[in-house]
Amino acid sequence: MAHAAKIDRYGIVRGVVVVDDDKFLDSMGKVLGQKVGSFPQDELLMEYMTSLGLHNPDLGNGEEWRFTSYNNNFRGVFAGTSFTYDKMADEFKPPETEGSE
Repeated sequence: MAHAAKIDRYGIVRGVVVVDDDKFLDSMGKVLGQKVGSFPQDELLMEYMTSLGLHNPDLGNGEEWRFTSYNNNFRGVFAGTSFTYDKMADEFKPPETEGSE
C-alpha cells in the first residue's frame, strides 16, 4: 500500500488517502510495487485517481496528486492536511506553527 496526497493549485494538501500500489505498472506491464515516489509513478497516480473518480483533469483547477511516504523515505515528511507541497524541492512541509520563524 502507498499513500497519496491531494494538492490544490496553491500547493496545500487537502487530504491523504491510501492507494493500492500494486495497481501501478510500468510501460512493460511490470508492477512497480515499492518504487513509488518518482515523477513517472506520479503520472500513473494521476491516471489512477482519475479512473476512481477522485481527480478530474478537465476541471483545470490545478489539483494534483503526489505520493507521500509514511516512513519519510522520500519527499521530506509524510504529508498531512494543510501541509504544503514545494514543487521545486519536491517535498512536503508541515504548516508553520504560531510563533515559529
